[in-house]
Amino acid sequence: MSFINLGSQNNFIALDHSGIYAKKELYDWFVTEYPKHCKYKLDMGKSCGRFKNKMDDIPNDLMKQLLEKMSVQEWIRVYKAIIKK
Repeated sequence: MSFINLGSQNNFIALDHSGIYAKKELYDWFVTEYPKHCKYKLDMGKSCGRFKNKMDDIPNDLMKQLLEKMSVQEWIRVYKAIIKK
């Protein structure tokens, strides 16, 4: 299972972050912070943020903060705890 993916589709760029799906506190933080960094409505699935606007409109500072919020080591701990249930 991957931790973070960045994908380009026909109509949007997608950022998949498994930590957002697995850790509710991280999801809640992201949803709360997003409007402070972007003028467009958040388009999000369970762990995927979709950015349909221009590259300049992607909230890079927020993405940086998100990537700093969970390390790969923490993701492994969270993932192992989930699969043990």
